[in-house]
Amino acid sequence: MRYRAEELGVNNKITFCYEIPPDETFDTIISFDVLEHLVDPCKQMLQFHQVLIPI
Repeated sequence: MRYRAEELGVNNKITFCYEIPPDETFDTIISFDVLEHLVDPCKQMLQFHQVLIPI
């Protein structure tokens, strides 16, 4: 994905996170074409939920 982003010239608009820092929170998380490739997508969804700021 990094190679493709650089090839398209959008690498400064895309963030690649392999680990979310424990003290980091977000109001929005966007994930495209990722979860279906994970061994445990439920675990990732729970991690996303934990770092989202409650509305």
